Amino acid sequence: MSKFFEFEVTGPTRKEISEHSCERKVRYKHKQSARRAVTKMAEKGVGPLEAYRCQFCNGWHVGHTQGLLEKIFIGLYRICNGGK
Repeated sequence: MSKFFEFEVTGPTRKEISEHSCERKVRYKHKQSARRAVTKMAEKGVGPLEAYRCQFCNGWHVGHTQGLLEKIFIGLYRICNGGK
């Protein structure tokens, strides 16, 4: 097994995931607002980006387009390794 997938079975708490997922990101109240932000960033050459609903705060965030499993594993890896 590669080192990327090595983490404790218990994993991070919901609070730790929520804090990592939300605190440092801009939260949009509506999907339309997040999509406008995606459009503005794309005009500046940033991307590819997508607007997505956050399961922790129920708001909307903007992030780089990735596959769902990749997002989950990268998030868990970062949390388990102190945000690196």
